[in-house]
Amino acid sequence: MEGDRIAQAKARIEAAAARIEAAAGKLAGARQMGDPELEARYNALRAEAEEALAGLDMLITRLDPDNYEEPEASESPSE
Repeated sequence: MEGDRIAQAKARIEAAAARIEAAAGKLAGARQMGDPELEARYNALRAEAEEALAGLDMLITRLDPDNYEEPEASESPSE
């Protein structure tokens, strides 16, 4: 069923987002130590992930607009 495929895709996306958040937590310590190269790589990866998630949100909305839940606004990390 189409609904099952969408639910499975959503579960995979949520799992990927959780892995990204876990990795971000590990990098937070490195940011506090002041590693500018690592911080630049982190910022580039975060921007790429946000862009990919926005694209996935748009795709899910097109595929199943009646069952799509708006994502919660994410908080920006404090600088």
